[in-house]
Amino acid sequence: MKSYKLAFLGDQGVGKTSVLSRIARDEFNENTSTTVGISYLEKLVPVTGTSATVKFKLYDTAGQERYRSVAKLCYSGSAVIFMVYDITNKHSFDCLNDWFDELRENTESDVIVYLLANKSDLLAEQTVLDSEAEEYARKQGAIFRLVSAKTNEGIPDLMGDVVRRLRGSGGEADPAKLAAAGTKLPMPTSTPKSDQATSAIVQISSNPAGGKQRKKKCC
Repeated sequence: MKSYKLAFLGDQGVGKTSVLSRIARDEFNENTSTTVGISYLEKLVPVTGTSATVKFKLYDTAGQERYRSVAKLCYSGSAVIFMVYDITNKHSFDCLNDWFDELRENTESDVIVYLLANKSDLLAEQTVLDSEAEEYARKQGAIFRLVSAKTNEGIPDLMGDVVRRLRGSGGEADPAKLAAAGTKLPMPTSTPKSDQATSAIVQISSNPAGGKQRKKKCC
């Protein structure tokens, strides 16, 4: 069985854990607690039109600045990275520049990156226009998707797209095909239920850098 590592990045409180839980367990909890360190889930996904199944290894990271060094362990080696922001929180969108800069320094260029605009169920409170986010995603070499962990809007289509991009026409992830699909991370032009799930939570100390914390930029 082919397995793929998928990681969720973004500011604290944008709903990364909720999106992950919706993908892995088709669940939503209004009272989800803040992630401390790294949490992990697995999901088996049948591939439409075939007898094959793929395993997604899903990693969720804490959004606080003091856990940035731990986050690197989470997204290192990922085939797919979900960059998540809250459409009702402009600050969470503004912080994305730092995350994209970090990815360029620490990941391979053929990683697939999605920009997830979470909480589409709160369009009346939206502070980041879809058009602005779509243009930003294009400049960053990412794929824009509007989703809601609460209502499941956009999640099934998102994961169907993930499977198609990972497997390609030849049945396996092909870096050349992924790059041709526009999934590389270029330098930005500007900076503005047969499924199964298992879980684990890794608790990290409040000072993972061993006493030396990274200087706070944004989030």
